[in-house]
This record gives sequence, structure tokens and C-alpha cells, in this order.
Amino acid sequence: MVASLRKAARKAGMPEHQVKHLRYHDFRHLAGTEMGSVGDVPTVAYLLGHQHVTTTAKYVHASRSRAAIVL
Repeated sequence: MVASLRKAARKAGMPEHQVKHLRYHDFRHLAGTEMGSVGDVPTVAYLLGHQHVTTTAKYVHASRSRAAIVL
């Protein structure tokens, strides 16, 4: 599975030095981060299967655009 993800990353133009270190978890982290930019932490925690929102908080990053949505 990782080989197909790396192949897709190469096709998308990702530099080879980054492709070599690409892991399946990186895509999961990206998905969590993207969900966190549009959803609330408890919902993202549920979708990712986390039992504790503190785990999910690692995926959710503050940004101006997110702050504007919340306000």
C-alpha cells in the first residue's frame, strides 16, 4: 500500500527526498488536519476513531481562516 501512495506522490510532483520518507500515517494526519480546519475537534476525533480529543488536538492547527469561520 505504501508503494502505491509513493507512486501517487511522485506523479503529483512531490520531491523524491520527501517521497522516500512518506508513510501511510502522513495521509491520515493530513486528512485529520483538513477535517480540523472545517470541523470541530470532537467530531474529528470521532471520525478518526480517537478516544481522547487530546490525541485529535495534534491534528488541528489554528489559522486565520479557521478563526474567521469560528467568529
